[in-house]
Amino acid sequence: MKRLIPLLTVLALLAAGCGGDKKDVKSAKSAGSTSSSVSADTTATTAASGGATATTTATAKGKTATTAAGRSATTASGASTGKVPVPAAPGTYDYAQSGTSSTGAVPANGTLKVDAAGPNGVQLLHRYVDPAQPPSDTTVAYRSDGPFITDTVVRQQQLEIKCHFDPAVPAPPWPATDGKPIAGKANCGSTSVDVKGTITGHRTTKLDGADIDVVVATVTITTHGQVESTNTETQWWSPALRLTVHTESHTKGTFSGTFPFESNVTTDLKSGKPHS
Repeated sequence: MKRLIPLLTVLALLAAGCGGDKKDVKSAKSAGSTSSSVSADTTATTAASGGATATTTATAKGKTATTAAGRSATTASGASTGKVPVPAAPGTYDYAQSGTSSTGAVPANGTLKVDAAGPNGVQLLHRYVDPAQPPSDTTVAYRSDGPFITDTVVRQQQLEIKCHFDPAVPAPPWPATDGKPIAGKANCGSTSVDVKGTITGHRTTKLDGADIDVVVATVTITTHGQVESTNTETQWWSPALRLTVHTESHTKGTFSGTFPFESNVTTDLKSGKPHS
């Protein structure tokens, strides 16, 4: 059954860059908003040195939600505007993880190692869901029309699963306007992957003691072939950090038509400040 763990991981990786939240989100009318930003060139320099672009948004008071990890969030305006996101600040980010899985215990802590982006805007993310196992990778291409997931590689012991997405998966669509679709397809050898979702709203949430704006969306990942499964992935994605700050993942399926599996996992970014 350990063979199923990598597949569950790839499902999490596919939606990790898409942004989303399973809960219904109603955008509150903004009392007015201001955004502070710098040029793309300046932003890229900041990211390369380990910093993060700061974006400040003032909104009307809205409903406050609390995640499973106790993080509060308030509804915000219905669109993320401004310059196209640049690659995330390189370094290592820590995540709190909780939930259940029929394939093994869910580690309480995981990490995301972000490599510095290349001159072509392509960035490699290494996700350690289990610190005792090798990482699984996601390749994100930052293009003039937004960030896109192009490839994933899942590693577990001696097993490696490679997926190439054509079309690539918007991560998220940009500008991140409510209702925009998220879609992509991949062939992973004996299993095909279909990604469908939508941006459902925007919120503000607390991280490092401050309010940050997040893009909210719902993504469903369906696999066919050796693995038949459905994964509903819900996340909050931060345009300022270019990272997911909260994820709820629900997966159910069968392996080779015989072995059932199921997982329900929640993940929360502990801090937006990377370390080495």
